[in-house]
Amino acid sequence: MVSAQEVLDTQIATVFITFLFWVFTLVPTRIAQRRSGYDNNNPRQGNDKLDGWGLRAYNSNLNALEALVFITAAECMNIFGARKDEGVGAATMAFSIIFIVCRAVNPPIDPSHHVPF
Repeated sequence: MVSAQEVLDTQIATVFITFLFWVFTLVPTRIAQRRSGYDNNNPRQGNDKLDGWGLRAYNSNLNALEALVFITAAECMNIFGARKDEGVGAATMAFSIIFIVCRAVNPPIDPSHHVPF
């Protein structure tokens, strides 16, 4: 059986790693924005100019941000919710690990995710 502390540590690590995924997707997004002539005064028009890998990097960044919001909400509800069943903790820990593995494995498998630097 897993302890409550192990479950809590896993949940906090999941949120932190998801945050890092979002931060790491900023790098290719910013490179693409710089190459396409990003205008800080009109950011939406600058993002509309993106195409190819730049558009994919931008959408990947948005997807990572959405994942961060939802996983943080789910983990907070579980951390601050009333967990009385020990099986829930193990299931939560398993879900957290599966979530991170799926997020980490997705970009390398996708052949269109090549980012030329």
